[in-house]
This record gives sequence, C-alpha cells and structure tokens, in this order.
Amino acid sequence: MPPRFQTTLRYTNQVVMNNPGLVWTNVRYSWTAAYDVSPVIGSTAMPGFTELAAIYRYYRCLSSTIRVDFANLDLVSGSVVVVPVNVDPGVNATAYAQYPSSRSAHHRTIGALTGNGSATVTHRTSLANFGGVNIPALDPYSSPVAAIPGNNIYWLVGAELNAAMTNGVVATSYIDITLQFFELQTPPV
Repeated sequence: MPPRFQTTLRYTNQVVMNNPGLVWTNVRYSWTAAYDVSPVIGSTAMPGFTELAAIYRYYRCLSSTIRVDFANLDLVSGSVVVVPVNVDPGVNATAYAQYPSSRSAHHRTIGALTGNGSATVTHRTSLANFGGVNIPALDPYSSPVAAIPGNNIYWLVGAELNAAMTNGVVATSYIDITLQFFELQTPPV
C-alpha cells in the first residue's frame, strides 16, 4: 500500500425527523469524522473505513457531497434545507433560524403529504472552501483511525413546516466523503 491513500466512501442513512408540536426539526452528520459519521447512533464508520483503518494509522477527510431525499409525512407544506456548519447543532436545535439563513444553505420547498410532498437537496463542501485549510498535514481535522478529529464540519439536514408538525419528514441521506489515509500501521510483532 502507498504511504498515503485517497478514496471516496459512502455513508447512507434514513431517519424520520420529527419535533412534535414545533415547526423545526433537524439531524446532523459529521462528515469530517469518518470513524463516526452519525453522532446519534455512535461508531457508525462507513463501509470500507474499518478495512483501511487496519492498514493505516490516521485519516483526514477532504471533501463531501450529500444528497438528501425528503418525504413529508405531515398535512402542511414547508421547506427543507442542507447546510454545512462548523459546530455540532445537535438534533432538533432550538435556535434554528440561523441554519436556513446561512448563505451556504441549499433549500427546496416541500408540499404536504397529500401532494408534492417530496424534494431532493444536494450540496458539496470541502476543507479548503469551508474550513479554509488545504494542507495535507496532521492537524485538528486529522485523527487516528479509532477516533474523531478535534475539529469537525457537520451536514445539518433540516425541515421547517408552516405549522406544528405531527409526523415529521423522512430524510434519506447519501453522503460521499473523499478522504486520505496515511502512515502505514507497523505489523504486529
């Protein structure tokens, strides 16, 4: 194996986002933490990551593309959003207006369950254009293969309906992450 190996891996997840009685709901994925992409589930490495982690000691995610297919389960319309953020927003963030207001947010209108209740949002970002770093080094965006980096960038996936939600919105996320593995593991003695 080469001393530095670059590849693209995919993480897929489907979730019903719901915040009963409120208009906003969201989930998040840490695309710079390939060892644990979904902080809710825990230890959700992407297929292929564990195999490469047996060969290399460190990794660094360089860029990510996300596609989210939304399906409204409620009888009111609204909008859906995907936006990169550099702090963990958690699930069902209470101060949510900042996320769809971000200039880097990608939006779509979503109809009610009874008609036009689906939408797809795609987005792409990288360490260079969002994190402002493009040096292939051991930095806060890098990590040992059995951990997450100290500094992370998240995909916030959210929905805001025109009235309080009851059933929520299904979000199926397809997250492609281009990452580099480096520093070969020393064979066991």
